Parts: sequence; C-alpha cells; structure tokens
Amino acid sequence: MKKSLIACACLLLSFALLLTSCKKDDSPSALNAKDALNVYLGPAPSTLDPAYAAPTADGSLTLHLFEGLYTMGEDGSPVPALAASETVDDSGLVFTFTLRDGLKWSNGEPLSAQDFVYAWNRAAAVPGSRGRSDLFAVIARDDEGVLQLSAPNEKTLIVTLKEYTPYFKQLLTLPPFCPVYEKMVQYDAEHWSLNADACVGNGAYKLSEVLEDSHISVVKNENYYAADNVKIKQINFVTMTENTAYEEFLGGGLLFADIVPNTKIAEASKREDYYNKASYGTYYLLFNPDTDPFKKAEVREALMLAIDRSYIAGEICKGTTRPAGALVPSGVMKTDTAGDYRSRHGEFFDPVNHEENLARAKSLLKKAGYSEDGKAFPIITYQYNSGAEHTLIAKAVQHMWAEIGVTLRLEEADWNAAMQNAKNGDFQILRTGWMSDWNEPGAILSTFQTGNPQNVTGFSSKNFDRFLGDAAAETAPEKRAESFYDAEAELMKQWIVCPIFYYSDIYMQSERLTGVKTTPLEYKSFVNAEIKTK
Repeated sequence: MKKSLIACACLLLSFALLLTSCKKDDSPSALNAKDALNVYLGPAPSTLDPAYAAPTADGSLTLHLFEGLYTMGEDGSPVPALAASETVDDSGLVFTFTLRDGLKWSNGEPLSAQDFVYAWNRAAAVPGSRGRSDLFAVIARDDEGVLQLSAPNEKTLIVTLKEYTPYFKQLLTLPPFCPVYEKMVQYDAEHWSLNADACVGNGAYKLSEVLEDSHISVVKNENYYAADNVKIKQINFVTMTENTAYEEFLGGGLLFADIVPNTKIAEASKREDYYNKASYGTYYLLFNPDTDPFKKAEVREALMLAIDRSYIAGEICKGTTRPAGALVPSGVMKTDTAGDYRSRHGEFFDPVNHEENLARAKSLLKKAGYSEDGKAFPIITYQYNSGAEHTLIAKAVQHMWAEIGVTLRLEEADWNAAMQNAKNGDFQILRTGWMSDWNEPGAILSTFQTGNPQNVTGFSSKNFDRFLGDAAAETAPEKRAESFYDAEAELMKQWIVCPIFYYSDIYMQSERLTGVKTTPLEYKSFVNAEIKTK
C-alpha cells in the first residue's frame, strides 16, 4: 500500500512540473541529435491516443509508441506482436490470446491482459465519428453494452465475437486495439498522449519531445520486448509545408518524405528514391439526396458521369492515381488465381470514356427536367477541405459541370467542420475519401451501413444492410465477395457516392534508409529501419 501511495504522489508531482514548464522554449531541439532519423509524414497530429488515431500520419506515429497483439506485414496481413500464441474454439467465435512473457510499459511497469480489456472498452465507447468505435462492432457485448472480453490471468485475453469475422486479426493491427496505460489516461484523458512527460506507451519508441509547429521526437524504448531489433535510437517526425519537406528531402535533411507536391511529381518520378504504390483507398464525393436538386436520382447520376476522371488522374494527379468507376478500390481481396475483387467484378461505369459519359449526363439532366443552358438548375455548393490538390480538383469539377449548364459554388472548409456539417445533413456535395482498415470490400462499404458512426450521409437501405450481413455470415471467400458486390451495387445504383479515383501511396525514401515498412493501408513503420553510413 505504501508503495502505491508513493507512486501516486510521484505521478501527481510529474503533472505539477509539467504544468509549470514551457517545453517549447526550454527544451533543446532534438533535430540536431547525432544519428537521429528525420522524416515527414504529414501535418502535426491532433492526438497520439490509439483510441482516436486515424490511418494517416497520426496512426503511423501512434504505432511507434504503442503496439497491439499483432502488427502489420508489408501486405497488411497480421504478424504476431504482443501475442505469443492464439487459439480459436470450434465455433470460430472465441479467441484466446496468450501474451509474451515479461511485457512492460515504457515506465517499466508490467503490462497485462487486463490492460487490453480496459483499452478496448474505452475505445469502443468513443462517441460518434471522433474515434473508431465501429471497429469493435464485431465483438459481442453483454446486456449492459460492455465488450465480451476477459483476462482470467495476467497473460491470457479471451475475446468473444458476435459473428464469424475472417478479418478479425487484421483489425488487431490497428491503433484502437493497442493497450493504453490506465493510470495516466484517467488522470488526463484529453492531453496525455502529446505530453512527453506524461505519455506512457508499450511500443518500440517512447515520446521524448513535442515542439508545436516543429517536430515530435521519439526515442528507443529500452523496455520494449524486441528492443534489440530496434537500430535507430531516435526519430524526429517533423512538421513543415509539403514543398519544404520535399526540398529538405532533396537536400538530405530528411531521409523519408511521405509527400510529393503535384508540381514536383514529373521530376521526382524520374528518381530512384521515388515510390508510387497502390493503396486500399478511394477519393470520392457525396451527394445529399435530401436536398434539391439531388432528390432526383437522374441529377445525381448525371453529375457523376459528367466528371472527366482521366483529366483529374492524368493532369491534376500527374498520373499517380487510377480513375474510379466504383467505390471499392482495386487491389482488395486479391487471390493468386482470380485476381482482386475489382477486376473480378468490374466497375459500374467506364471511368475513362468521358465522351460517352458526358452524352448520357446531358440526357439524364433533360430527363430530370433541366435544359443544357442551366437556366432552371439552381446553384449548388461543393464543400472540400483545404489542400492544393483538393482545390484543383474542385475547380476542375466546377468547369466540367459548367459544360452541362450547372453552376457550382466552391466552399473550402476545415475538415472537422465539414464532417460535422455532413453529420448534421448540412451539405449538398462533400469531398471525402476512405482508406480501408482491412483487406476486404466491407472495410469501406460498412461506412454506409445503417447506424455506423462513419455514415455521415444518413444513407440507409435494408437490402444493403442485408447483403453486408450475408457477407459477414459467409465463410467461403468467393461467396463473401458475391455478397459484397451485391451490397456495393445496391449503394452505387442510388448514385449518392461519386467515386473519382483510387488512391496511390506516393513518397520519397532515401537509398540510405533501409528496412522501412509500408502497407497498402498507407501506414509507415521505421521500427526495423536502419540508416546506412555514407
């Protein structure tokens, strides 16, 4: 008991010191540290809390500080991490995981199976679209809504699923399924993850320095179970503009830059350190069918067909993306014998035959009661978040729709504000996109399921939900794919979703940097990376 009181007092003291310090001014810059790796992954994260981390720079950085039962392989497949072994009962619903021996938090305290029980229930309770509570829908709950998890001892975690879920272990590689240190979270639930003096993790690295508008530094966690395999002692995740990051990479100041500005793609693509990999994501628009003139399906279909995707992919994206004629991206659910889901089932319209699509768009508008001069068509608003590429695409769409007599008002908005407007139904056209969380069509289709907190459009279809349910209940991959396609077809025929292109992962990686892991979900890991000496 005395030991616990002393620990609690020390914890409170550390917070008192944190509140009276000015870390930004007093701390020496970590960027000058010898042998440190400087990388650019994107804008500064708003949180490194696993419960909230998105599959962007936030998620990649978070997975350096935290690790779950499994981690991602190069193809996104699950690779054992904290899990030493697992068994599944005959029903396929009850998983029993045994943890590795001697697991510790970065502060040296022991990590146990109960930490997973706490973290998963916490992440599953995050309301609405702030977190990823939807990922936990596959786990059964008791009558009070608590996840059916148990930790009969320090090394054993038992999980009961609601239904057969072949991708369950893929989910376990994602940030929300990482354990979190309960004492710190309960003391400062909102800010602990970005406080270097407060953040306790279990990953290969621990938080060292957070300087606003400069960088986030992490250092090797000696309490990590595989610390001997971690070669780089310090990583600095820098914050700067995209153009500056690119120039810093060319100058050797960065060894990895997860961006190539559009204006630099032509020159960058000729270099050996330029990478363009297909990823499991789609860039698309959403139409609000509850507002005029989008209440008419012919209008929604016409506007979707009137977009010249070849121009956007070729001229704006400089050939780095692929025009999309469906929502589910190519590459997903690939087999050695039958190709991927998209190639097997085809698309719902030809995304590159613009001349034919434009003729049909004009015909549909006429059918909906509108003439090509646009006199009767009301001005409509297109919301998009800031970013050079988003702006160029918005202006291109504005020009393309003008060709069929539609006047488009462009409205740039903060991403969070745009999402809140969408959730409230306060939009006509919204620019958005989705990176799949696992390698199945359901990863993106489920975001349109009735009741899913990510479903900002309010779209609801009994047939769509039923087809997704059929896919979830099916064990044979081919039949699962058929049900997914039925669901996708049900959604696409509503013309609410307007796919533009399938994402690609574009980045620069120095030849001096080896062992970097990238995945089709666009996560980046430097845990096993090494820097070659010049």
